[in-house]
Amino acid sequence: MNIRRWIAATMLLAAALRADTIVVADREYPDVRVRELRDGTLWYEQNGRGGSMPADRIRRLAISDEPAFTAAESARAAGRWDAAIDSYQTALRSSNKPWLRLWSAARLVESANQSGRFDAGVAAWLMLVGDDPAEARRLMPTVPAGKSGFLAPAAEQLEKALAAEQRARHAHFCSAASADQAAYPTACAKL
Repeated sequence: MNIRRWIAATMLLAAALRADTIVVADREYPDVRVRELRDGTLWYEQNGRGGSMPADRIRRLAISDEPAFTAAESARAAGRWDAAIDSYQTALRSSNKPWLRLWSAARLVESANQSGRFDAGVAAWLMLVGDDPAEARRLMPTVPAGKSGFLAPAAEQLEKALAAEQRARHAHFCSAASADQAAYPTACAKL
């Protein structure tokens, strides 16, 4: 076997051996592979066996192939809210794991509430409204007291989300009323 093949095989083996870690209170569950987040429960595999844990018991996660997320979780655990916010935002943009995006959005709302970053909290909350309404009802962004530079950007995000929802409802109405579209030419022509 030539050296390039040996290096490639070693790297593949190392990637396969990497695992995630779940931290609950002061106990670590190493060598797990997180699979999904559903109904407030995190589902994982450890040593070939499936397991689950209530998400609200989990203090921190370390995901081997998600460095931004792992950095966010570490920053949050240390109370470094601004660093946590930045890393959760990066994780939301870069991850293709639906469960991790939901987890990141929820943690981002919590971190934003701690730091007063209302804009970041609203953006994450809007994602939760669409993807996990029950979690969105549980976690609400905290409106900062007094004057805050984060109020205007948050209001703009909310206005855009409401406009997008209104356009979606309008499109649904027009497609449902396509047989009668002649009666609504002005409303449906705006699409």
